[in-house]
This record gives sequence, C-alpha cells and structure tokens, in this order.
Amino acid sequence: MDADSVALVTLLLLAVTSYLAGVNFERSFIWIGFLLAIVCVIGAEIEAFLWLILALGIVGLALALTSAILLQRRKST
Repeated sequence: MDADSVALVTLLLLAVTSYLAGVNFERSFIWIGFLLAIVCVIGAEIEAFLWLILALGIVGLALALTSAILLQRRKST
C-alpha cells in the first residue's frame, strides 16, 4: 500500500475505534467517530480529484487578479 492509502486506513480505524468507545464508554466519542469517518471519506475524494481542485484554484486566482487589475485601472481613469 502507498502512504496515502495507509493514512486513510489508519484514519478509518481510528474512527471505528472512537465510535466503539462511544458506544461502550462515553457518548461524546460517537460524534468524534462520525467526524473522523466523514473526514476520511472527504480525504479520499479530495485525493481522487486533487488535480481538478488545483486547476479550479488557479483559474479562480487568475480571475481574481484580472478583476483587481481592471478595477484599479477603472478607478485611476
């Protein structure tokens, strides 16, 4: 397994362990287990679509810079 898969599996094991500790000991651990499981799923999806998120971020940054430059030119004229 590569390092990314190991990290996700470890996070999922921690989520299950926290959930079971919540069932048996303290109810607040149930919510921590749910939160960790959701983070694990989101992490897997982000890993799959990281290139798309990066491309959208670059396009958004380019649009923000272009609009800032155009607004500065409009204010100066």
